[in-house]
Amino acid sequence: MSEDRFIEPAAIFAEMDAQPPLMRQQTVAVYLGREVCWSLRFANATEPSQGDTRLIFRFSPHSIRMVVGDVELSTYPCMMGTQVGENVLVRGRVRKIDNLCIELEIQDLVP
Repeated sequence: MSEDRFIEPAAIFAEMDAQPPLMRQQTVAVYLGREVCWSLRFANATEPSQGDTRLIFRFSPHSIRMVVGDVELSTYPCMMGTQVGENVLVRGRVRKIDNLCIELEIQDLVP
């Protein structure tokens, strides 16, 4: 497995897919806690609670897989005007990975 801290989301999913299903959690463990900085396409946002916003990003136009993370909208008011499909530079720490999603603890956003 690659130790490159700049590995892209598609490469993480490719490594997972290459493993037998019951071995995938070992691949996931390699990336948990890793800091990443990715250029992603904004896909959607929801406000599950007042002030908190779940951001949803895509990294491949033909994939259902995504990258998600929560932010306080007051910290990133620029996201209010961000359109679907716009590129956003997202820096954060990998919190969770499953078959469809990489969840980040978002540390910074630059639309």
